[in-house]
Amino acid sequence: MEIQDSRFKVQKLNEKGIALVLVLILAMISLAIVSALLFMATQGTVISGAQKFYRTAEEAATGAAELSVEYLANRGEFTLLGASHPILGTLNDGCNCGDPMITTDNIDLNVIPNARTCRCDKLCNATADWLATCDENTGVSGMQIDLNPKMNPEFSFELGNFKVYTKIVDTVSGNTDLGGVAASGELGGSAVSSSAAGIVTPPHSPYLYRMEVQAEDKANPRELSRISVLYAY
Repeated sequence: MEIQDSRFKVQKLNEKGIALVLVLILAMISLAIVSALLFMATQGTVISGAQKFYRTAEEAATGAAELSVEYLANRGEFTLLGASHPILGTLNDGCNCGDPMITTDNIDLNVIPNARTCRCDKLCNATADWLATCDENTGVSGMQIDLNPKMNPEFSFELGNFKVYTKIVDTVSGNTDLGGVAASGELGGSAVSSSAAGIVTPPHSPYLYRMEVQAEDKANPRELSRISVLYAY
């Protein structure tokens, strides 16, 4: 049978173009996967390096915090080699806090003549009773202390490849320690009586200090670690 004058024609299409498009799509997918793998590998290396730098700085800051406890325990005396105050220089002598109940009788034994200083007020008095010279933002009412340890630090020193800064930013006053009667110029002491009869012992309330410690690489200050320390005397 023969169909004449048919409007329908059967043509065999060329499939080479479709194959080319599929190959290009698969190539783009493969390229994206390889690029993603290379990016993740590169970023992993960068993050690992950053973590390594940070961990080193963190170890330096932790070591500095442990060393800084000596400053608080010895009432401002800090004889670590290389440690210095930005104004007073070396800290071979500490502070005489006098009577803990009197906020104006602190004496800095590291200056001549002996005088009341901001650094000793930080050790002996509550934050609200610090000298006006301790205020770092006089435009705002109340005692304002910047938490940046590099601004007016108590002292700084070098620890390996790192520069360390330590600063007391808050003090909560307490009473003497559990030893009993406090010696002159100290916040704690030992009993002077062999009998406890007639002695009234108040509940123990330690002095609390908050210190900010920062360790930064001397060659690259962007590599740093900052920690906060709460110390009970």
